[in-house]
Amino acid sequence: MQQWQEILAVSEQLYSLAQAGEWDELLNLHRQRDLMLQSLFSVERSNDESGFLKQAIPELMAKDEELRVLCTASRDEAAQALGKVSIGRKADAAYNQNR
Repeated sequence: MQQWQEILAVSEQLYSLAQAGEWDELLNLHRQRDLMLQSLFSVERSNDESGFLKQAIPELMAKDEELRVLCTASRDEAAQALGKVSIGRKADAAYNQNR
């Protein structure tokens, strides 16, 4: 199924964008993929196509899980960096207050 292959290719692109930290592009492409999925599942499929999709969906779910793990790790990393900046600012303020 060509449409399914395109969705998988976009899913790979999403992962690459997440690895590169291209969050705006990732969000836009994710929206496009959602529309592609809606289009794919909005029409009635033959038994063969339905069987194919039933077997193929776990692959997409696995790719989405990999993407979720990567995004969560990046979010946690960013939160930790922001926390360090906040602590640094508090330390600087305390130091300057006691001068």
